[in-house]
Amino acid sequence: MLWHPDRFSNDEDDKKVTATRKFQVVSKAYNILNDPAKKELYDSTGLLDDDSFDCFSENTDWNMVWRAMFKPITKKDIENFFKKYRGSEDETKDIIKYYNKYKGDLNKILECVIGGDDEERIRYLINDLIATAKVEAFDKFVKEPEAARIKRQKKREKEAKAVEKETKKMQKKSGKSAADFDLFEAFAERAKRREAEGAALFAHLEKKYGGGSKRSAIEDSNPKPRKARK
Repeated sequence: MLWHPDRFSNDEDDKKVTATRKFQVVSKAYNILNDPAKKELYDSTGLLDDDSFDCFSENTDWNMVWRAMFKPITKKDIENFFKKYRGSEDETKDIIKYYNKYKGDLNKILECVIGGDDEERIRYLINDLIATAKVEAFDKFVKEPEAARIKRQKKREKEAKAVEKETKKMQKKSGKSAADFDLFEAFAERAKRREAEGAALFAHLEKKYGGGSKRSAIEDSNPKPRKARK
């Protein structure tokens, strides 16, 4: 309470302003130290709260800000998440939610459920839910034709091969091991690079063709007067 503004109510304006600012700093520091989430954010990034984002401009590298605030998500992190998620109460709730929402339409259910690429496992869990009367036996699920399953399987295999090929290509280019490679960061960097390349190409084309086109248009719209014949 050493710098509380009330203690300087009878002093000059300069002292009041100084005391107020010091009190605000102390109060903010106290709030951060007493809030584990804010303290962790400050320790890792130097950001105090939402006001700290005022220092960012339209040219801010948000990819760098993101990396400063959140640790990279690696393949190992994803595998650890699935180990905890599979068989959990959260997974069961998600399956029930989307099964009821789409009335047993497995195409839509697998698009929404986390880990939907493991169709046989999801199908087994749904059958168990039906057997225990936790969900209704919708015709779209229990009477689904075999051809629909085969079509989904072929699509998954094709997509998996494409993703694996692209991931290995990006990992090799990054020079990192499979454990340390951050797929999300790699996608963000590639998107940023392509955006920059596109802007550079546009600027080049504008410089090469834009000026000439504008001059031609001006000249065409203002033809030179013909000289009168003598």
